[in-house]
Amino acid sequence: MSVSKKFTIKKYKRELYQSFKSLSLKFSDYYPVNYVFNNLEIFEDIYRGSSGVDFASKLIIDDAGSVVGFRGAIPAKVQIPLSGGEYEIVESVSLTGWLLDPDRDDVAGLGSKLNLSYFSEYAVVTGVSTGQFAEKMFEVAGGCSDPGMRRWVIPLESAGYLALCGSNHEAVDAVLRSCSTATATDSVEKPNFEITDVELAALWERVSSFRPILGTYRDAAYWKWRYLNCSYYEYLVFGDPDDSGVIIGRLDTVVDEGMSAVSGLKVFRIIELLPNTSAAWNGLLDESFEVLLRATLAWARGAGAVAADFHMSTDLFNQLLTNVGFLTQNHQYGPPEASLAGLFRPFRLRPSLINFAWSVNQKLISKKMADQFEVYLVKSDGAGDRPKIWPDYE
Repeated sequence: MSVSKKFTIKKYKRELYQSFKSLSLKFSDYYPVNYVFNNLEIFEDIYRGSSGVDFASKLIIDDAGSVVGFRGAIPAKVQIPLSGGEYEIVESVSLTGWLLDPDRDDVAGLGSKLNLSYFSEYAVVTGVSTGQFAEKMFEVAGGCSDPGMRRWVIPLESAGYLALCGSNHEAVDAVLRSCSTATATDSVEKPNFEITDVELAALWERVSSFRPILGTYRDAAYWKWRYLNCSYYEYLVFGDPDDSGVIIGRLDTVVDEGMSAVSGLKVFRIIELLPNTSAAWNGLLDESFEVLLRATLAWARGAGAVAADFHMSTDLFNQLLTNVGFLTQNHQYGPPEASLAGLFRPFRLRPSLINFAWSVNQKLISKKMADQFEVYLVKSDGAGDRPKIWPDYE
């Protein structure tokens, strides 16, 4: 695709990787030499998505063959809830990663063309941690954006939790005692290493029948790529897809480049909550899943975690989470008792929020969308949950 006499837009191919890498190194504040995208295998694994074959990312190439722009896009299937109660499964992309050569004045204006091209090609475009420029593109295309996912946090050990908070308030101790009581349980849920991608896909089919959901179609290939065979994190699965449901998370070990007292503390990052009941997916309490969640937190506490957190695009599970003892964190990283840091590797108290956006081109779907539905995006949609550098911190 030619966009001017000087530039063309091409889909990513491996032979263009080194030129892309040279461009990325011009953004040393965001893409240092050890940034995860500078590892070819992981870069391609992330951007190939669960399809395992084709790339959807696009590059701006100048007349000398050099990469001067990059729009990262991860191919995925998305389920669209239709007015008749069924779903349409379509090919989509999740936008993440954006570069434009800062040394070239002649590329101005090409970024908008490159970004907007996706909205005419795909029925659904989503984004997690997309940045402000992409947010504007979603709005121009008639989509929706939100400056930050909802976040819930919970202390698992008081001293360590307080060390990871931006506030030390007199009211915090009382809240911590309350949370400790709420999460108390004699049961410990260990990771289930026997769950298969097929079982997880079947669970997703069931929960999608409980409520109309617009989001990534989590088929077996998706579960395998995103969690079970992940190339950079060890995700842990808890529960039983045929019983209470499933929780997916991982342990983060804090790394502070200043070598402060917080280095070495552990945080349990909950990535997916998948209750196996209609009640939970309609915003109600689910006693069996609460038992699973408390027992999973007990395992995390036993593994040394001082806190746990969960990100999601909707408040759907708010009642369930607060009943277990989670605290709701606002977009200003408050209130004081919920001021858990936002980034742990490397440690940052107040990083940018995890924003998200979505757009549906109704001209490219077969029927009218449902009037009411839930947009389900979590931290790992797109490339929202990935290490910042590679090799990762030891």
